[in-house]
Amino acid sequence: MPLLNKAGRFDARVRHADQWIGESGTGTVYVGLPLEIISEGECQGQHITGYLYINDNTLDRTIETLAECFGFDGDLEGLYQGTKSLEGYECSIVTEIEHYNGEARCKVQWINPLGGGNGITPVEQDKFKSLLSRMGVRAKAIAEGKLKDMGTRPQPVAPASQSAATGTDDLPF
Repeated sequence: MPLLNKAGRFDARVRHADQWIGESGTGTVYVGLPLEIISEGECQGQHITGYLYINDNTLDRTIETLAECFGFDGDLEGLYQGTKSLEGYECSIVTEIEHYNGEARCKVQWINPLGGGNGITPVEQDKFKSLLSRMGVRAKAIAEGKLKDMGTRPQPVAPASQSAATGTDDLPF
């Protein structure tokens, strides 16, 4: 099956793997997820591998992702020994084209629960107020400088449903 070589958001199913735990060329241990695109369209059936790295800085996020997406119970030894499997689970992925050493290649950037990753999780009010007190003035200054450099502001396009609702066919005369 051809390899996925397109940036976007796709639904995917974890394929069979003889080994779930691997090691990169730089020595970083990871959980490898061989994925098949199940979204309808031109990419359906294509393959890509996602990598969730395991080190002191990434362990929490990696295990949280595995638990949230695949119900993983944290048994890394079971994955390593092959007594645990992620095969058959479905998830939503976001891919990007990465340029490295003169080559363009498709890379899984995010792994989310099936149907996930497209909503906005509300931030707690106190956390946002703290962020705003530290960065609000700076954010406005950055935007003001950029808008001044641009000269004109981009304008929103009315959503299709709004455009249709105000079309000339609906005029009462």
